[in-house]
Amino acid sequence: MLTGALVLVAALSAQDPDTPPARIDDVVVTARWRDERLQDAPVSATVLTGADLRSRNLADLSQIDAFVPNLVFDPGTGDTGGSTNAQIFIRGVGQADFLSTAEPGVGIYVDGVYVARAIGSMMGLVDVEQVEVLRGPQGTAFGKNSVGGAISLTTRRPAGTFGGRAAVTLGSLDRRNLSLVVDVPLVDDRLLGKVVAYSDRRDGFVTRPDGGTLGAIDASGLGVQLEWRPDPGFTLRLAADYARRRDTVAPAGLVAVDPAAPLLALWNALVGAPRGVAYDARFVPTDPDVTLGTGGNASDLDQGGLAATAEWRGSAGTLRSITAYRRHDAAFDSDPDHSPLVYFEQGVTDRMDQFSQEVQWIGSALDGRVAYVVGGLYFSEQGDDTYRIRIAPGLFEALEAFPAGLIPGLGGAGNPVHVALDLDGRVVGAVDSRSHAVFAHADVRLTERLSLSAGLRQTWDRKAYRARFDRLASGVTAYDVASSRDWQALTPGVVARYRWSPRVMAYLSVARGYKSGGFNGRSQTAFEARTPFDPEYVLSYEAGVKFGAFDDRLAVNLALFRGDYTDLQLFRLSAAGGAPVVIIDNAGAARIDGFELEVTARPVPDLRLDLGVGRLDGRYERLDPTVAGLTLADDLPKTPEWSVNLGIEQGLDVALGRLTARADYAYRSRVRNTPDNAPLVAQPGHGLVNAGLTFQPGRGDWSVTVFGTNLADQRYITNGLDGRASIGLADVTFGRPREWGVRLDHVF
Repeated sequence: MLTGALVLVAALSAQDPDTPPARIDDVVVTARWRDERLQDAPVSATVLTGADLRSRNLADLSQIDAFVPNLVFDPGTGDTGGSTNAQIFIRGVGQADFLSTAEPGVGIYVDGVYVARAIGSMMGLVDVEQVEVLRGPQGTAFGKNSVGGAISLTTRRPAGTFGGRAAVTLGSLDRRNLSLVVDVPLVDDRLLGKVVAYSDRRDGFVTRPDGGTLGAIDASGLGVQLEWRPDPGFTLRLAADYARRRDTVAPAGLVAVDPAAPLLALWNALVGAPRGVAYDARFVPTDPDVTLGTGGNASDLDQGGLAATAEWRGSAGTLRSITAYRRHDAAFDSDPDHSPLVYFEQGVTDRMDQFSQEVQWIGSALDGRVAYVVGGLYFSEQGDDTYRIRIAPGLFEALEAFPAGLIPGLGGAGNPVHVALDLDGRVVGAVDSRSHAVFAHADVRLTERLSLSAGLRQTWDRKAYRARFDRLASGVTAYDVASSRDWQALTPGVVARYRWSPRVMAYLSVARGYKSGGFNGRSQTAFEARTPFDPEYVLSYEAGVKFGAFDDRLAVNLALFRGDYTDLQLFRLSAAGGAPVVIIDNAGAARIDGFELEVTARPVPDLRLDLGVGRLDGRYERLDPTVAGLTLADDLPKTPEWSVNLGIEQGLDVALGRLTARADYAYRSRVRNTPDNAPLVAQPGHGLVNAGLTFQPGRGDWSVTVFGTNLADQRYITNGLDGRASIGLADVTFGRPREWGVRLDHVF
């Protein structure tokens, strides 16, 4: 590695005076409410521009984690089958549950609009101008408070001339992608319009006995933007979008069955065996691309929204208003037992409506030595969720008909113990969430080299929850409860920045993060349903340096951090009396240390080199006495020790135009997918290789790209649940296999 570094330094130093400099393009971030160069911003952030997204052939947002140190963006959540769900963690902090009863640990924003739910977060990247990944607590300068970090997408604004971009992609798994972006100026630089449309079709790759597949994609969408500029001091941007997906369920497979598990053993004896087939290891396939399930196989999603962003600009400052409404309707129907039997099946319907209003006043004082933002946010969300679960169906009826006394404690009609084993049920929940916040952030330039930033946020949260759990076989309503809770938090942040030279900057920061409490949307008892879990807090320390050299042909960004977490929220599966129990609780205290290193180099004009390294050391410092099944020696979930990405991009002028080749390698060390560190559903360390070759003729208005993803065809796990102790089985969700494609782009 030292030899390679010396070679790189030599190459950067040896610039031919007759060759134009190969500078790294300036990247602008908005992490601190205003536009500033990434190299000047005292934050740990990764920025992927639209050109970066295209050159890496990224289809949806989940794929960016291969290029962002210490980001885990895993498709799928447990065994619900929802193909558009995701578990997003930054520096080991996130949220595993997608229901409205719990808050995400990482905020997602689209053009400044907060997107509240993990459902639908696997959004496409058509016409995205750039993606900013901000690590560490956010919220003193914009948006909703995010304890772990934020992912901000910025779409390209309408252009003042007619034009656009069209793309067609064909590839493996019968891939057929179409996208079209058209800019339509309506009134002479005063009213501009843009239309975006796309379609994504791909077959699945995990086959079923009925000829169906898991992992199929059927997505389409439409977006419209209008930008009104009546005068230089005012801009109004209106946006509407709609997306529709009719996928099959997330690609999953059965990895183990334990027939000795009490619930499964009882079901096999009283239900399975009398019907002639027991549920056991015969249904664990030897090929991960095969499932023997014949039950539900649908993952439907309709989502969309409206947004209005207005800016009034004057000599005193800028007033910005962001008003938005979003909604989604989702339905998942899956067969987690992966067999022709009906032992474990589930379906989820989820509806969410959200409204947000954010106001920011952005200004400066003292001849520009002080820059500040003062703002407020109102956010409301109403969510309805129906969770239909069938575990060991027929067991209640069999127990009621079974003679008393043959099995200790069981048998005999009317035995109340049977009701607890009736797991053929339905949970219907509704949540009403409200959040209010005010925030202020100021950046004071004390000297030409030293500046100090300070921010403060006050948040008030309220959640009202109503839920009913019906045990359908016994006809018993286990509970019908209503509960509500209020929380509030004051979250400050301070940053000191010192510029050692025009190209070297260092910073120190301390910030407090907060994630509100919530309710367990899958409770088994009335006490669990009505009792909320508490907020999660972090105190984050960070030190960083940003370095540019060799005439801006080398950029090096390094951040070291430590996060001290209290009341860490954990989502886990447990067993009570042999029955599965979903638990969300405050586990105790944890500490996460680590660093991010990102290097970009352009030794010569046609060559670009990228390196990203992330390191995480997460550990529990204290566990609450009520937390069973975990020890202080366990690893934190979704916290890989190492994440490394390497990229090389080479351009070459040829007789008919230009060739550009790019190759990327992304490595992630072992990931524990569950808090109890179940080894069966953990993902060992693995690496993914992607590559692409683009030809662009001299005219430059079209190009053709041949690309491949996961070229080594690594089979890796993105999520999983080990329920052998409760329901007797474990299943996992897989990442996508090797795929190839050919894309034709035309700019007009």
